[in-house]
Amino acid sequence: MLLFIHGTIVHAAATEKPELEASILTSLASISGYLATFCFTVQYLPQAYLNHKRKSVKGFSTTGILLKLVGASYLGVNSFLMGEALSVGLYGTLNILQHSVFMIQFTMFTGRKLFLFCLLIPLVPLVTGYMYPNTIPYTNLIKPVSQIVSHIPQIIVTWEARSTEGVSLISQHLNLLGGICGVFMYSVFTPKSFFTRLVYWNSLLQALSIYFLAVYFDGWGRLRNSFVTLFEKSPDPTTSPPNIEEQQEMEKAMNQTPSTGVTTSNIITATSGSTSSTLRNTSHQQGALDIEITSITNNIE
Repeated sequence: MLLFIHGTIVHAAATEKPELEASILTSLASISGYLATFCFTVQYLPQAYLNHKRKSVKGFSTTGILLKLVGASYLGVNSFLMGEALSVGLYGTLNILQHSVFMIQFTMFTGRKLFLFCLLIPLVPLVTGYMYPNTIPYTNLIKPVSQIVSHIPQIIVTWEARSTEGVSLISQHLNLLGGICGVFMYSVFTPKSFFTRLVYWNSLLQALSIYFLAVYFDGWGRLRNSFVTLFEKSPDPTTSPPNIEEQQEMEKAMNQTPSTGVTTSNIITATSGSTSSTLRNTSHQQGALDIEITSITNNIE
């Protein structure tokens, strides 16, 4: 009887354990999905700040972001229409907002107002999705294709500039983390479309490619210090230490002055002596003139 009870207990624990593990795994996958959404939500904030700080988009591909806006528009709209996971829909929608901010920055810093018309791009998948819902499985291809293709212009811009200074590496850190979380989420859940999973893999690979270029062109220091340099404050001239090179030049100049034999005290002494000599000569000349005048006066008398 005890063995039977013990066996029953063991059997119950054995059946509950996989269910508990599955529940924990499902919860972790859900959390990872929302963490990925958070990363992608704030992903481009450091890049937008960098553009604003520099008052320039040099080194940051406008063509690449335009393609990303197209892809994000179709992902955001189609995911809601197809009933994808909420995190996927939020990812697409928030990407639309971020890329729209870039369109405004492109207009401000390049002076090309054409980018403002690009803010209407999200209306295209919205209209076609409602009017022709049968096209959604096909238009789902637009996001992964645009996501992959959009990285090529950025690679070209970076390669031509021979630097990643125009790209925020903090944005790439978030891109990498979001990609990892998204890949884990869909290793547990089954996506509605294979291309949805591909989007997360693509984000991960894009971040790694920028890391490679950063190390190749700018060295390991650029990657190592990427968390610090973006928020680094400009040095305060009133509190910053003196320039060492300038200080050394001043000391060198001061050391060279005595070697010439001319000092400030010598200059003052020489000037004083010259002035005294001039005054004495003037005094002697005046005395001689007085004697001469007196002699002439006596002769007249």
